[in-house]
Amino acid sequence: MKTNPFRDMFQEICGKLDAFIADYNSRLLEEGGLRISRQEIKVVGQAALLLADLPFAVSGTMDFDIWNPLPYLVQKKLDALLFENKMYLDPDGPKAWMPPDTKFQLLFDFPKLQVWVADPESVIASKAKFNRAKDRPLIETYLRFYPQSKGRVVGR
Repeated sequence: MKTNPFRDMFQEICGKLDAFIADYNSRLLEEGGLRISRQEIKVVGQAALLLADLPFAVSGTMDFDIWNPLPYLVQKKLDALLFENKMYLDPDGPKAWMPPDTKFQLLFDFPKLQVWVADPESVIASKAKFNRAKDRPLIETYLRFYPQSKGRVVGR
């Protein structure tokens, strides 16, 4: 994989989140409370494109879309860690529409946390479905590089 500062920053955030879960669980073990199970994060939206190895530049984003719901404590900690990096966790991430055949690739595998990222073609198909003017240049660029995706992206 080529160097990706966004991926490096997110890996650091996820490492801190993993450590938070482990620390929380060790404290609860002593106190007898319910522990946080191993968590899974599925990244979609612009953040997924920023994490991908694409042959063109993708503009940054301040919001981070996680497709699956997270326990409240994990969600709050992730939002705080993102905020330290001038981003925020989009509360509507779990409501995002993604194609039913979206494929997720394992990005990071920590002891208490797995991080998956949606395939770029599915993210572009999701953006194309809503046909927002702000997304058109990105969709057109993607299709210039991946013309074989046109049927799946535009045909929705």
